[in-house]
Amino acid sequence: MKNKCRRAKLIFILILAVSLFASCTQIDTPGVEITIVEDEKPEAGGEISMGCVEPQSLNPIANKNKTYLDISKLLFESLFEYDENMKLTPVLAESFSFNNGVSQCIIKLKNGTRWSDGEPLTSKDVKFTMDNIKYSPDSIYKKNLEQIYSYQVVGNDSIKINYNYSVANPLDALTFPIIPEHIYGKNPNGIPVGTGKYKISEYSKAKNMELTINEMRQTTKMPYISKIKVVFINDMEAFSTAFKSKELDMLNTSEYDWEKYKEIQDVNTHKYETNNFDFISLNFKDQIFQDKAVRKAMMLGINRKQLIDKYLLSNATLADMPINPASWLYDGKASTYAYNKAEAKRILEEAGYGDANDDKILDKEVDKKRHSLRFTLVTNEDNVFRKAACQEIKKNLEEIGFYVDLQFVSFEDVKKLMQTKKHQAVLTGYNLSFDEDVSFLLASSQISGGKNYSSYSSPELDALLIQGQTTIDESQKKQIYIEIQTLLREEVPIISLHFREAALVTRAKIKGELKPDYINPYRNIEEWYVKKMNP
Repeated sequence: MKNKCRRAKLIFILILAVSLFASCTQIDTPGVEITIVEDEKPEAGGEISMGCVEPQSLNPIANKNKTYLDISKLLFESLFEYDENMKLTPVLAESFSFNNGVSQCIIKLKNGTRWSDGEPLTSKDVKFTMDNIKYSPDSIYKKNLEQIYSYQVVGNDSIKINYNYSVANPLDALTFPIIPEHIYGKNPNGIPVGTGKYKISEYSKAKNMELTINEMRQTTKMPYISKIKVVFINDMEAFSTAFKSKELDMLNTSEYDWEKYKEIQDVNTHKYETNNFDFISLNFKDQIFQDKAVRKAMMLGINRKQLIDKYLLSNATLADMPINPASWLYDGKASTYAYNKAEAKRILEEAGYGDANDDKILDKEVDKKRHSLRFTLVTNEDNVFRKAACQEIKKNLEEIGFYVDLQFVSFEDVKKLMQTKKHQAVLTGYNLSFDEDVSFLLASSQISGGKNYSSYSSPELDALLIQGQTTIDESQKKQIYIEIQTLLREEVPIISLHFREAALVTRAKIKGELKPDYINPYRNIEEWYVKKMNP
C-alpha cells in the first residue's frame, strides 16, 4: 500500500513539473531529460524558389506564358478577380454602378491604392491598360474587350465603360491585370511595377529574378515570406528535374501522377480542381442520339469513376455536366448517374429497344426503319488517356447492348470531323471559362458558325443561358444556374466524364495552410511561411 502511494506521489509531481514548465524547451531533472515541443508559429522572413519559363516580356498584357502569368498574379491585380469559388470579387475596384440596364458601368477605384514604386493608381492607368489590350495584335485579353465599344476616364478615380447592346457577364470582362502608364508608357517591355503582394527587386536576364514584399500595398496582412527567387527554366521537361534536385521549392503540375513526388523526402502535395473538362460530344443529327433514353443509358452504363481511378490515379472529379463542382454556381448535388448497368438496361428496354435480329446489338424501329445502337467513337491518337478510356467505354457500352467502333486519328482530324459535323461521337475536352457560361457548347445560336458541334437545341436552355449571362444579381444568377443544371441532368446533351485535377507540390519547409486553385496557385501566399531550421 505504501509503495502504491509513493508511485502516485511521483506521478503527480512529474505532471505538476511539466505543467509549471510547459513554456520551456527543456526541463533539467537529475538523470532525466524531457523535451517539450511547442506549437509552431509563423515568423516573418525566409526565402522560397519557384520556376518560370522566361517570358519575352514581363508585361502581363503582352504575355501567353502560363508559368509567368501565374507568377504575375503576385505582381499585378485586376479591377475584378475570380476567387477560389470562381465568384467574381472586386480587387482594385471599390464600387460599381450600372446605367441603362447593363449597357453602361461606372467603376470607382479603391482609394489610396499605390503602385509598388509609390506612384498612385489612377483611372488613366486603367484606360492605358485597355488601350494596350485593344490595339495589341494578339493579347490573350482581347476577347475581354469584345463586348465593350467605348470607355473613358471620369476624374482620377473612375472609369466609364459602355457595352454593346447584348452584353453577357459584363463585369467578368474586367479581369485583366492593370498596368502602370508611367512605366509601360515609356518602355512596353520595362521591369514591372504593380499593386500585388510582391514586387520585382532584382532581374537577371536568362537567369532569374527576385521578388520581395510590396510595402506600398494597403493591407494589414503582409506576407510572412520575405523573398521569392524565380528561376528561369526554358525547357518545360526540366521543371521536374529542377524540383527533384532541390533547385526549386515548389512545382505546379497538371501531371495526373504527381503522387510520385511524395517518394522524395519532405515533400507535400496540395491538389485542386482545374477547368479542364473531358466529355463525349454526340452528333444529334444521328437518330440514336436524339433519344434521351439512349443518352441516359450511356451515362449510367459507362463506369466513369473507374476511368478516373484506373487511368488518372483518382485525380479527377466526376461530373454530370460542364459546371465545375468547385464553382459557387454548382448546385451541390451528388452524381445522378452513378454506374448502374442494370438500370441502363432497364431504361433501354422501357424505351422499346430489343435485339430483333439476335446479333447482341439493341435496335428500335423509328419511322418504319430500324436503328441499331451502333456508332463510331473517335478521339485523338496522341492522347494516351483518351485512347485507353475509349477502350473501357467500348467494353462498358457493349455490355448493355451497344456496339462501338473505335477510331483514333490526329488532333487536327478530330477538329475537322467536329467542325464539319461528320462525327457520330467524339471523346474530347475543353478548358472551360470561369464564368460557367456554356453557351458556346450548347446554345442553339452556336450551331451555325459556333462550337455547338453536336447541333443540340433546346429553347428552354437557350432562355436560361441568356438569363444567366445578363443578370448581375447574385441570388438570381444562382437560381438560374440551379435550373440550368436541373435541365442538363434531365436532358443529358453530352456524356460528361470529369474535371481534371492538378497539384502544387512543395518542400515541407513551406508551412501554413496552402490553398492553391486553378485561377491562382498562390492564392493565399500571405499565409505561408518558411520553417526556420534549428541552429
